[in-house]
Amino acid sequence: MSIERYLDHIESIDSLIKDKEDLIKVYDAELENCTSHLTDMPRQESSCKDKLNSITCDKIKVKDEIELKKNELERIRLKIDSSINAMDNIFYQNIITKLYYHKLSTKEMCKIFDYKEAQMNRHIDKAKRSLNVILNDRK
Repeated sequence: MSIERYLDHIESIDSLIKDKEDLIKVYDAELENCTSHLTDMPRQESSCKDKLNSITCDKIKVKDEIELKKNELERIRLKIDSSINAMDNIFYQNIITKLYYHKLSTKEMCKIFDYKEAQMNRHIDKAKRSLNVILNDRK
């Protein structure tokens, strides 16, 4: 898998985690609503206790899913980090780090490294190829 695919995968996992965390907030609001209706005062049997149990179970499942996705994310990030560190060329390590972690544009990197854009693009391509070789060797 290429570095771009790994990063796309990380982005999709991040998005999924955020969606699940938003769902947890919805469950928390529903739980708060349910518990505010539960009092010691006598009244008709309510379905609120059933709803409370259902929401609690759903919330636990979502939290477990979030934990699994966070673990997957951590494994991918560790693989990418160790692959970057395994690159022989420190200049290429810097390029990859600035490109993907600091999200610098090619023009910004040209200013930092004092290269023309065409030269910088060649170095970026070589750095990506070098990293992809290492990533694919570490499957």
